This record gives sequence, C-alpha cells and structure tokens, in this order.
Amino acid sequence: MHTGASGIDWGVPSIANLDSPTKVRKALPDSTAHGLATFQNSFAGSPAWSPNGDKIAFLANERRNSSNALQIYVLDVARGTITKLESGERFVLSIAWSPNGRLLAYSTGLGNGPSTIELVTYPDSATHHSLVIATDSAKFLRDLQWAPSGHYVLAQDGNRRTLVIALDSLLRPTRQRHSLPRTRFVGWLAGDSLLLTTVRRGMSAQVALVSYPSGETEMLTGLDTLATAVGTRADAQSGTPTLVAYTMESAEIPSDVWVATVSHGNQMSARRNVTHLNAVWSEGREHRASVFRWPSADGDTLEAQLFLPKLTGNRSRVPLVVIPYGAYRNEFPRSEYFLDKGILPLLSAGFAVVRPNTRGTASDHRDQGRYGQPQLEDTELLLDVLVSKGLVDNRRIAVLGHSHGGAMAYYYLTHSSRFCAIVAVNGRADWVLQANYRGDGLLPDILGGTPTELPDVYRKFSPAANARSATAPLLAVTGERDTQILPENVKIMADSMQIAGKPMETLTFPDEGHILLQAQNVTTFWAKTMEFLQTHCQQVPVLAG
Repeated sequence: MHTGASGIDWGVPSIANLDSPTKVRKALPDSTAHGLATFQNSFAGSPAWSPNGDKIAFLANERRNSSNALQIYVLDVARGTITKLESGERFVLSIAWSPNGRLLAYSTGLGNGPSTIELVTYPDSATHHSLVIATDSAKFLRDLQWAPSGHYVLAQDGNRRTLVIALDSLLRPTRQRHSLPRTRFVGWLAGDSLLLTTVRRGMSAQVALVSYPSGETEMLTGLDTLATAVGTRADAQSGTPTLVAYTMESAEIPSDVWVATVSHGNQMSARRNVTHLNAVWSEGREHRASVFRWPSADGDTLEAQLFLPKLTGNRSRVPLVVIPYGAYRNEFPRSEYFLDKGILPLLSAGFAVVRPNTRGTASDHRDQGRYGQPQLEDTELLLDVLVSKGLVDNRRIAVLGHSHGGAMAYYYLTHSSRFCAIVAVNGRADWVLQANYRGDGLLPDILGGTPTELPDVYRKFSPAANARSATAPLLAVTGERDTQILPENVKIMADSMQIAGKPMETLTFPDEGHILLQAQNVTTFWAKTMEFLQTHCQQVPVLAG
C-alpha cells in the first residue's frame, strides 16, 4: 500500500492509506491478478514503490509457467498498465528502486549458478537493460536496500551476511568492506551512515540503529517488549530518511504499527500509532503480564512470560497453569493457535499462566541424554520463586502442554509430585513407542540412542514406564489423525495409569490431527480443560494476602 507524503510505503495487490485505513482498492485488474502467482517462495521479498509513488515493482510467476521462477513486473498505478522485465529463468528474490527512481535493483538466487545483484535501467520500458554489479557464491541474495545517496546497494544471504556494493557516477561497482553484524537490515537513514534493524534479546526484541561501516549498535526502543523494525521513509521536505516504521507488542498488548521520527541525536520522537489496537487493550484488558526472570539449575538467568489475573479484594496467591515448551517470545497470545485461545479465558477464571523458556529442546540443546530433566528442574525453581513472592498458590499449580509441551506435561506428571492437574495434548507418553516410530525421530536424537541401545534410560525417563509415580490427575487429549505423535500414546498411558491405580481421563477427536483446528473441537477441548482444572485446582480456598 502507498500512503502519500505522510506515511510508509508497502505493497501489492492492494493500495491503502494509513491515514484512512478503510480506503483500500485493488492494484491489479482481476484478469491479470488471476494469471499471476505472487506468493511463490518464502525467501522472496515484498513489492517496491517507486520514490514518487507512481509505480509498483513486484515479483510474480505466470501460473501457466512450470519453472516457478519469480519475475519482475512494473505496474503504472495511474494507468493500470503492467510491464514485465525479462530476467530469463533466474529466480528473482528482491527488488528495490534507487532513490531517484531511475534504476531498479534486483537480486537472484536458488538456481544452479552464482547469485547476483543487477540493475535495470529504463525499468518502465520494454527496452530496459540489465547490468550485473555483483556475483556471490551464496545460494541466494535478498533484502535489497539502497542508501539514500544512491551510492550503495546492500543485500544479504541466508546467513545474514551483508554484501554492500558502492556505485560511482558511471555505475561502476566496488565491493565494500565493513563490520556489520549478522542481522536483518530493513533500511538506511541519516545519509549513508546508519541502518535500521531489529536486535533480539531473549524473549524480547528492540529496534536499533547500526552505524555503517563500523557496526556499532544503538537501541531505539526499550526492554521487555517485542519491537520489530519494518522500514524507513524519506522525509517529504528534506529527502533525508528520518521516518521509521516498526511494530510493537508485549504479552499485555497486541501488535500495533508505529511510525516515528529519528532525530540527529538518534532518538525517536513524534511517535504515532497508526493501527490503534493498543488503546483498546490498555483501557480494557483484564490481566497483567511481564517478562519474569529466574536462575536456572546451571546458574544462568532464564525468562518466562508471566500472566496474572486482575485481583479483587485482598486476594494475592492464585492458581497457576504452566505451559511448557520453550522458545517463547514476549508476544500477545495468538488467536490462531488453539492453545493460545485459552489463555485469556484462564485469566478471566482467576488462573495465572506462565510460559517459561527453560533449558532444553526448543530453547537450546542442554537436555541431551536427559530429555525432560532440565526442563522440570528449571520449572521447579521458577515455581519456588513465584511462590516465595506470594504470587501463586503452591497447592494449585497445573501443567498444560501440546506436542513437545505435551511430552513435558507427561514427564512432569510422572517425575514430580508438585502439581494439582496435568493436561497433555498429542504428547509423547510412551517414549519407547515414539522412539521406534520413523515418523518422529526426536527421542533417539536427544536421548542418544534407541530403546534397544539404552533400555535403562528409556525406563528412567519414559512417562508410561513411571505412571506409578504420578500424584496428580491426568487429562490426556489426542487427535486420531495425528501422524507425528502416535494416538496409541494415550491408550498405553491409560493402561499404565489404570494398572498403577492413578486417576486419568481422556478426550479424543477422531477428525483432528496433531493440532486442533476445527472451531467446535477447540471449544470442546477448552470446556473440558476448564472443567478439569477447576475441579482439581480450584477447590483449595484462596489464601488471603
């Protein structure tokens, strides 16, 4: 979309105005759009507006073309005409207009030959010419960025190695040396001296400026939020790129798009929220959330997303649901994932929720040979801190996990007596069964061998082999069409729990696979889960502060 002089430029196939977000129109006529595939490869970049906003260059493939190689198309916005720029059978991955709009740079890759950066002269004409300015051994080059002066073109490979090409007045190229970090750059600003990027730190991320060519980095946004740089835009008056766009969210507030001005002192000012979701949630949200830090069993600092319900009266310690998995970011719960859909209802029901980034699978590789053990150790330490701070009730802590998180739920059930209830969805319960299943393969890799090679290890760690140690009731959920985690896990776990005289309930969805997708099934799952948790974890009176 294109927003005129006061906004930020984005893409095809629609044109919208951020100042009037309801004004959206199609950029391509239906007859043309139906013949083109514009989302052909995840490595390919977005459309590019010409500096004066009269043209859009975008990547597409003709549906009747079996090569799947993306080609460049240039749309004249006012006239609605399209010019195809021939680039052979090479796969074009990124496009960017020069600041004066006279050149169009594009990068190639994913083919048999070297990747290239090329310039198109007369890009709005069928008689255009291409000039190669760089070749590289990387499998592909993408994320093209022009410096404001037009003297530099930047591209990056799949490992975020940055290639910078300098151009003289005759377009003669020179490869530049620099000390830029391996991060994704989304634009230049302040002449040719600064680049905009996102720096990830644990669960959070910050928008940052990186000096060219030294690589020195300066943060523009604060800690404990998930901020992501989107791009830069030239100021309409001076032509200097001083405007930046970025998204911002946290566990408390969903993502918004923001626009701000970067001053000469590299400080952001005149921030403007252009999507306005935060205002609604800031006024009406019913929970508090934060990044909570605690020491692991190895002594390093770990992070978790901690959601707390609104407290009424003098209540302080509340029941808690632990959702194990790892590699969580400080983002608002995603409504498209069935497990996330229940977080806000849990908070409304008075439960706290914590999503910890423990050591081990998903976060790192520190569970080699002992899958589940470091995760449980770190979770126990986290719970000790939360209880000591008076935030949660030690007698009312439940576990809810899916997939790898479901395996952890089963493991916690059979290797700890701390929990009031366990809900495991499509998780590994019988680790011998799963290790022998060719469709999985995770357990032999993590534990260091097969059940035949390491029988004692599997007996020690497998939940189905340790059901006699369970002290909490279990709700085991499975989709009968799951081809990743075998549905037989639930049947075997049920047999083991029954033999051990332990309480267990099951919930089976014949029409679901590994992830619950159908709305009615998700509703049924959460209704049953809520009932299960309230039955087993709400009966203890709430402690007064």
